[in-house]
Amino acid sequence: MKKIALLLFVFFSQLNFAQTESAKIQTDFESIIDFTRKNQINKVIDMTYPRFVKVFGNEGLTGLATGMLTGMGIKTIYEENPINLKISKISKLKDGFICMGEYDNSMILEFKDEKMTDFFAMGNSKEQKIEKINSKKVRMKGKAYLLAINDSYTNKTWKYLNYTSELANSPQASQIVSKEIVLESEKLKESIGK
Repeated sequence: MKKIALLLFVFFSQLNFAQTESAKIQTDFESIIDFTRKNQINKVIDMTYPRFVKVFGNEGLTGLATGMLTGMGIKTIYEENPINLKISKISKLKDGFICMGEYDNSMILEFKDEKMTDFFAMGNSKEQKIEKINSKKVRMKGKAYLLAINDSYTNKTWKYLNYTSELANSPQASQIVSKEIVLESEKLKESIGK
C-alpha cells in the first residue's frame, strides 16, 4: 500500500510540475512576443537564454535588434494579429528541461530603397512567406518558434530563445545550446504540428 501511495504521490507531483511550468512558459512566451512588438528589447534580453547573451553581449544584442534593419533603411511594423500560440510538452534532458512554442507572426517591412523591396520579396522560406505589398513594402507572415530552456546555465529558471532550424544548424549553435537541445528541439517542433 505504501508503494502505491508513493507512486501516486510521484505521479501527481510530476503532473503538477508540468501544469505549473507550462502555465509559466505560456505567460512568458506571450510577454516576449508583446515586448518584441513594442520594441522593448531590453525586456526581451532579460528573458533570453544566458549563453546566447554571452556570445553577443547585451549591447550587441540591443544594437542588432534596433540598429541592423534601421541601418539598412528598413522600418519594421509588427501587425497585431492573433498569435495562436501552441506549446509542446516539456521535455526532460540530462541537464534540465526544454519546451517549444509555435505562434503566428506577421510583420511589414518598409524600405527606403525599392531595390531592397525586390530583394526581400525573393526570400520565401518553409516557415515564412513574403508578399510584396507595394514598391516599398513587403509582408512577412508565417510560423515563428520560441524555445524555453531550464538548465544549469539559467540557474534552473526558464529562459528563452527565438528558434529556427537555421540557428540550430549554424556553426555558432554549439556555443549557445547543446547537441541534445538541438535534437530534442527539432522533435518538439515537429510534435506541435501534429
